[in-house]
Amino acid sequence: MQRSKKIVLLSHCILNANSKIIGYSQYPGVFKEIVDIIDRLDLGMIQLPCPEILACGMKRWGKTKDQYDTKHYREMCRDILRPVVEQIYAYDKVGYEIVGVIGVDGSPSCGVNKTCLGKSQYGSISNFKTIEEIADSIIEADDPGIFMEEFMQLLTDEGFQLPFIGINEEDVFDSIESVENFLVSHTEAQ
Repeated sequence: MQRSKKIVLLSHCILNANSKIIGYSQYPGVFKEIVDIIDRLDLGMIQLPCPEILACGMKRWGKTKDQYDTKHYREMCRDILRPVVEQIYAYDKVGYEIVGVIGVDGSPSCGVNKTCLGKSQYGSISNFKTIEEIADSIIEADDPGIFMEEFMQLLTDEGFQLPFIGINEEDVFDSIESVENFLVSHTEAQ
């Protein structure tokens, strides 16, 4: 059987919405529209591990990048990404092409171009009188999340330059066209 020898890497929750914090997914399981594009372009997929589940489990609260920005979390991200980089190396060694990486903008871990920061998210949650006060304490920043920062650095350290794109976490369906354009352009450029 003919292989395309082209692969895309995806943030864990794109293929498994169940990994997201409770109440924060716009699709029930798989982001089917993105998977359909990948399938139509004959690309293979590698699902990145979810660092937030490994660090905090499924009963976690939503956190911000600055809350995850600890030496321990960064080391954990590097540790779970090393096998992925080894896979990329193995594929590259035999002529496969890694088309790119799809992350989730807005995520404190998997954001590519956008992440969330807390203006005053520390101390007891009881310091806030309402959920709205907590939400108002979160700001968007034009930075990658911790996991993607560490992934980009590991790739650079190993001599790989991969293109990244982030799905807009606030309205994932608004990102379908831009992800398709990204994949088509990077598939044709290879």
